[in-house]
Amino acid sequence: MIERVRPAGGQEVAGTEAPGYRVSWSHSPVVPTREQLAELQELADRTIEISFAGTGVTDELITALPKLPALKRAHLERTQLTDAGVAALIERAPALTYLNVHSTAVSANLAEVLEPLKNLQQLVAFHTGASRDTDLSPF
Repeated sequence: MIERVRPAGGQEVAGTEAPGYRVSWSHSPVVPTREQLAELQELADRTIEISFAGTGVTDELITALPKLPALKRAHLERTQLTDAGVAALIERAPALTYLNVHSTAVSANLAEVLEPLKNLQQLVAFHTGASRDTDLSPF
């Protein structure tokens, strides 16, 4: 399976936690397709990190992700994602502990969008609508 995901940015990693997959399209000039995101279904229980940083990923494309119950880290920085895209990711990955949305189009309503994330430990949200006059103190 990893052979099919590797050309689209997938790589296997091992660390102090159980081995898993980090899938990254960061800074790639190629935006993943709905089909490539659907390929992650076979790795869903072992995908621990995903990155779309600096890509043209959209809210609509995020809805193509399968459920990712093992996902702990998501890098969405420097994309055009809005609250809707973040909410779509949260629906698919409710175990997130780290979320980076800096320099995105998220709004001052981000705290409400994040409420379902009971395990969120770190949020990076500078240069967003959420970082201006918004209380994000729980994060």
